[in-house]
Amino acid sequence: MNLDDFKRILVAFADDASELELAGGQFAVQIREETILASIEQTAGGLFITESGGERVPAYFWLVNRIARIPQLARRIEDNVAEESPFVTPSGSLLDHLDTVPEEQEETIDSVPAKALQLLSYRPAGTSTVLYLTSDAGEGKTTTINWMARKQARRYGEKQTPWLLLPINLAGRSFLTFDDIVIAELVNRMRFQFFYYDAFLELVKLGVLVPAFDGFEEMFVEGSSEEALSALGNLMSDLDSAGTVLIAARNAYFEYQEFSNQAKLLGTIQDKSVSFARIRINRWDQPRFLRYAHDSGLSQGKALYDSIADRFETDHPLLTRAVLIKRIVESAQLGSVDALIQDLNTEPDDYFYQFVNTLIEREAGQKWIYRSSIPHQPLLTVKEHHSLLAEVAHEMWISSREVLPGEHLHLIVELFVETLQKPSEFLRQIINRIGQHTLLVRVSINGTSYAFDHEDFRKFYLGEALGAILQSGDPRELERFLEKASLPAEACDAALHALRRSGAELGPVLARLQRLVDSSPPVSYVLENAGSLCIRLLASLGEGERVVVTGFSFFPDALKNCQLRGIEFRKCQFQPTSLEGASLQNCRFLGCTVHRLRVSGPLDGDGSVVFEGTQVLGIDSPDQSRSIYDPDEVSSVLKNLGFEIRGYEGPLQEPGATEIEPETLLAERALRAFMRSTQLNEGILRQKFGQDSHRFMDSVLPKMITEGVLREIPYRGGGSQRRYGLCVPASRIEAVIPVRVPELDEFLSTVAGAAGNNDN
Repeated sequence: MNLDDFKRILVAFADDASELELAGGQFAVQIREETILASIEQTAGGLFITESGGERVPAYFWLVNRIARIPQLARRIEDNVAEESPFVTPSGSLLDHLDTVPEEQEETIDSVPAKALQLLSYRPAGTSTVLYLTSDAGEGKTTTINWMARKQARRYGEKQTPWLLLPINLAGRSFLTFDDIVIAELVNRMRFQFFYYDAFLELVKLGVLVPAFDGFEEMFVEGSSEEALSALGNLMSDLDSAGTVLIAARNAYFEYQEFSNQAKLLGTIQDKSVSFARIRINRWDQPRFLRYAHDSGLSQGKALYDSIADRFETDHPLLTRAVLIKRIVESAQLGSVDALIQDLNTEPDDYFYQFVNTLIEREAGQKWIYRSSIPHQPLLTVKEHHSLLAEVAHEMWISSREVLPGEHLHLIVELFVETLQKPSEFLRQIINRIGQHTLLVRVSINGTSYAFDHEDFRKFYLGEALGAILQSGDPRELERFLEKASLPAEACDAALHALRRSGAELGPVLARLQRLVDSSPPVSYVLENAGSLCIRLLASLGEGERVVVTGFSFFPDALKNCQLRGIEFRKCQFQPTSLEGASLQNCRFLGCTVHRLRVSGPLDGDGSVVFEGTQVLGIDSPDQSRSIYDPDEVSSVLKNLGFEIRGYEGPLQEPGATEIEPETLLAERALRAFMRSTQLNEGILRQKFGQDSHRFMDSVLPKMITEGVLREIPYRGGGSQRRYGLCVPASRIEAVIPVRVPELDEFLSTVAGAAGNNDN
């Protein structure tokens, strides 16, 4: 550590940055209203600090221990981060940093936490590293992060590691910067008040802290706001090619094929060196199910697993999703699994409701009892329990929070009980019991507050609330609900199941959504959320008259696995979608826009599918070897696959008739590599291209530099080689790959021209 670095870090902790006085080997600074006087000495071994009457200490350790008080933070993490017991180590797969595995081969890993901690300890000089931890909902991201954070804190206290993992729960909330959330987590959750956000950044750059941001998926994939995206870009820019960050998000974020979000992120950090890796958590298998059952004290774990597997597939969520397995084991310990399985057999598609209903029946029948009467009476029926929790989820949604203060929760209960006209003595007992509800958990944020025990329960009851609103027919209440933010897919599924259980007619519900879309502005959450509900309703409609929907906006892969009959889409927007597993019979698309279509073979469906006046902006070739953007070729491919394209009179062409030059494909591969690492060494590029490396280095790379697509940047490592970075915004590159033009010169000119247009 040199003197300039020491001064910069110390100033970040100071109460007033302008009051640091350093001269003649002495310095004075005020930190947390304490005036610190010390001497500073520069030796061949580095900087050393000596406070009056104290020992001579290396400047790094003095900053970490005396100023940042990291040992105290380690203790706070152990005390305040929830411990999951028993904890079953999940397996996964690793896509390592590009400079470690240029071939981009995935590696199977048996222990996600062990490998993640190893990767987070990897600190290449002059580069920020980002590790994505991904899985589907309820498969252990948060639990794994908390377990790793506690382990690192314990190892830090034992002097076995020099850094801490700091879990920061974003909880899906939109924000402009990380400042408030980071400091709120430190102060409210960790009870640690010893540094400002600037100091937090310096500790991350120093490698002492690794923040673990949990909960990006709704903002990156489901939401249309770019606030979180710009905040992450700002953070990486502030880190200035140093430090390590862990980001937990759903699989969909990292694997989204269009690279659009990743490109927007890279566009904000183009002049920084950032490398990305990913660990994907696998779903649980039988050994992990049995291990959890055993560690939980359940002796009949194998019989329980076999009982569920006999009625469902072994990949059923009840056997593979950690959050559900936990509850299944709890139910087995209370002897209620047989009833749950029996209920699931009657309605297997609505398994989550049956699962939750079993928990609620036990709550209503055994715990929420008014015992002052003879016979004893339930305080709330099972249906009323569901309605109350739906009210709680509804209030969380409308108020844009996932935690409710105790007094706020009690007010919801009071209003709910009044509508049921329950006796006052019932109200008192319900308020007393709500904090101990099996699906709620008590948290401390500026006082006593409450949240759902798991995100899945909140999303389920959000869907229950939405289902009730869809049935009520109140247009203003529906608009207020849908315009708030992007709805989770699980909530939309739960809303549809709620409508089915109630026996509601789906046609009138669809008509209400159509009226709402007709009166909504062209860009709003209403169109997005209404589209999510609409496609589910359309797939649930039985045989009947042709249904027409107009002006909806449909989410990515909306048509995947979708079974539609007799539907006419007019002026609708379809985000990139696959037709895998889809069956379209007698469907028409009039004046629509399909941003990209992925098809694997001839159309599945015995009726005609008509595209009339509809733009399909791109299509993946049936063999998935390339993407097609030429309008004539797109139309020709669709006709070959069985679509009726009205208004197209051109000749039928074989897919892939236009051959793309090998050099063009090499250029595309190179640009894709820069989506994973913003700067690459010559040696990494040679390894990545393997036997094609000479062709790339001799023919393609010079042209990419000449056209201004890539640039050479200073190489600071050992040995002698070159290092390259992008010259064009990543957001513009995303618009032209997969490659659309066959010749290398034209492709590079297109990329460079797109950049020029962006600059103008």
